[in-house]
Amino acid sequence: MSDKVVIVGASPFGSLMRKYLEQEGKWEVVAYTVESPYLKSDDFDGLPLTAFENLTKTYSPEEYCLLNTLGYVQMNGVRARMLNTSVNRGYKHITYIHPTAVVNSPLGEGCIVLEHASIGFRNNIGKGCLFWMNTVIAHDCTIDDFTYWGPGAIACGNVKVGQRCFIGAGAVLRNRIQIADECVIGAGSYMNRNVEVAGAVYRAPYPELHAKKASEIF
Repeated sequence: MSDKVVIVGASPFGSLMRKYLEQEGKWEVVAYTVESPYLKSDDFDGLPLTAFENLTKTYSPEEYCLLNTLGYVQMNGVRARMLNTSVNRGYKHITYIHPTAVVNSPLGEGCIVLEHASIGFRNNIGKGCLFWMNTVIAHDCTIDDFTYWGPGAIACGNVKVGQRCFIGAGAVLRNRIQIADECVIGAGSYMNRNVEVAGAVYRAPYPELHAKKASEIF
């Protein structure tokens, strides 16, 4: 994989991830890219900003790799679409693991694991997942593609989380439960039951089922 990186997403988080990459000295961030409706300037963070639709004209997949820093908009759907589209165009995506994180299970392509996160043994982690600092995925868990984990969120053993979920900061998922696709588990929630309905929203402290669907919140 090339050490020259184009960051997908011109946002504060994209700029933050640039600092992480450059701090380690393994990669050279050369540009940012967004879809053309969001292209309001020719530069961002002191680097060129280019339309995603035209990316291959200037930054070929043979010479450049990508880091997908898009967030949980549309229940992580935009991040999923951008990663899958760029992979189909031939690009490789960085899986970034902060030096202080402990990762003992393989990760899917395009994951981001930040400071002091811990991913134990025998976990099955999908592509495009984002784990903020101090996240814990204990053991024997299945975390499907494009799930977003806030700081300090915890999955105990034998937990299954469906694709494109949002697990809020400090949320705890008790052992041996399952969460359906595209669900929101709010910050600070203690989840002690299965969630079988896709798109459900639970909020602290009990947790309580929210009347809105996840797609109505993010």
